[in-house]
Amino acid sequence: MIRWIVSCIICCLTSLSGPAHADRLTVHVAAGGEPVIEARINGEPVRLLLALEAPRFVMMNGGAADRLGLRANPVLSQGVSIDMAGNHVRGRTGRATISTSSDEFRQRVIWFPDLELTDAADGLIGPAAFRNLERLTITFEGGSEAVSEHVFAGRRGMEWTGEATVSGLEMRVGFSLLQPSEIGTGHHRRLERAGLIAAADGSLGLEPVGFIGRMLAYRHENSGLAPGGIAPETFIRFARRQEVAAEGRRADDGVERIVVSGEDASPDRRVSLTLGRETLSQCAEIAFDYRTDAITVRCPGG
Repeated sequence: MIRWIVSCIICCLTSLSGPAHADRLTVHVAAGGEPVIEARINGEPVRLLLALEAPRFVMMNGGAADRLGLRANPVLSQGVSIDMAGNHVRGRTGRATISTSSDEFRQRVIWFPDLELTDAADGLIGPAAFRNLERLTITFEGGSEAVSEHVFAGRRGMEWTGEATVSGLEMRVGFSLLQPSEIGTGHHRRLERAGLIAAADGSLGLEPVGFIGRMLAYRHENSGLAPGGIAPETFIRFARRQEVAAEGRRADDGVERIVVSGEDASPDRRVSLTLGRETLSQCAEIAFDYRTDAITVRCPGG
């Protein structure tokens, strides 16, 4: 799942259509574009990138927060930080009024003064941040017309995720339009034993970590992992520190390969994975139902 950490003491070519109902919001994403929502914060116009993996806060670029004159709560801000490769960057938080064509609500806003989270907009908003919607739908121009409907039972916590069971393994399924399909670090052993993914080929590459940077990752070919009937061709897995260190030793010592073994830390916990951009961009639409928490994805696949 998403690889950045927000800790808080209280825990582009797109268009926005006017929906048929005031409590329904539809975001149309043009081919190659980003899901950007035209909104207002405290009455000032902003563009917010709809990040499906974002938490239930609004997250602003530092420069946009300054322009809007957002006021931080000094007490709550003490508990806000982001972990970037082991470096803790302190943030600020306060409450603001968010307005779209379909909703107006008060929500917590988080920003980091010297950090720009996205070049595509002034900030980010996740589906879980909206308060008064009945349904949020994202449609994709150029998506496949031959689609099936895949419905995930959903859970709204810090993020809005789905649930699935594959080969007896319970899974927490995230969704991202920013990064590739991903397996949670430490969960790959069970999937390999179940024959659902192939072992990584051993090569490391830089992959995006949500919206804060890149990290070294392995790539696993899919051999049967299809949560909800959706099957990405490959999954990335961010490397653990000991794996990165082992790759360094392998290169220094000239050996062919060093394998870091070890079971998952908690074998009984759910497998975490994300259906990523390369898969979801082929879909016709994704819909979040605020009455039932269900997530419906209309994508190719049985």
